[in-house]
Amino acid sequence: SVLEWHRTTQLSQYKQQLLALSSDLDSLPISEGQWLIHFNNITTHWHRARNEVSLRSAKLAPLLDPTQVNYLFKKLHEKNQQKLDAFNDQTLEEYRESRFESMQEAIEDYLGSISEQQKQFALEFTGSAVITEQEWFDSKVALQGAMKAAFEDDRELSDQLYVLMINPDKFKADSLLEAYNTNRTLLVSMLHKLSASLSVEQVIHFKEEIADLIALIESIEVNHK
Repeated sequence: SVLEWHRTTQLSQYKQQLLALSSDLDSLPISEGQWLIHFNNITTHWHRARNEVSLRSAKLAPLLDPTQVNYLFKKLHEKNQQKLDAFNDQTLEEYRESRFESMQEAIEDYLGSISEQQKQFALEFTGSAVITEQEWFDSKVALQGAMKAAFEDDRELSDQLYVLMINPDKFKADSLLEAYNTNRTLLVSMLHKLSASLSVEQVIHFKEEIADLIALIESIEVNHK
C-alpha cells in the first residue's frame, strides 16, 4: 500500500523537479538560489514520504508484542552504533578523504569525467563541512528512547509515535541543526561553482542522466496502471 501511494502520488512530483533541473541546465550557471529551491523541494518530498510511512507504521505499532518491541529497539541501537563505530575507527583525515572520494564519485556519475578544478571544488566542500556523526548518534538515541517510552506508556500509542516520528528535529541539538544549515550552504555554493564550470559534454551527460531517471519514472507509472 505504501508503494501504491508513492507510485500514484509522488513520482509525478519527482518528474516535475527533474524536468525543472534539466531546464536549469540550459542557462548556466545555476545560481545558489536556484539550487536552494531544489534542496527545499527535495526536503518537501522527503517529509511527505516520511509522514505517510510514519502514519502507517504508528497504526501498526499496537500489534507488536513485547518481544518484538525489544528486538526492534535493540536492532535500531545496533545499527546506529555500527555507524558511529565506523566513524570513530577513522582518523579525521581518513574520514574527510572518504567523504571526498564519495563526493567525487557522485559528481562523476552525473557529469562523466571531471576536471582538476571540479575535483578541487569537491575537496574544498568536504574539507570545510561540519562533522556531525556524534551529534547525529545522540539525536537518534534520544528519539528512539522517547519512542520506546511511548510503548511502555501504552496510552494513545499510535498518536504518540506518529508525533515523535514526524518531529525528529526536536531531538537534535541546536548545534546539529546549525551544522546542517552550514553544510547545506557550503554544498549549494559548491554546486553553483560546478555549474559555472561545466563543459558542453558534461551538460549533455547530465541531461542524459536526468532523462534516464524520467524514463524510469514513466515506465513505472505505465507498467502499474
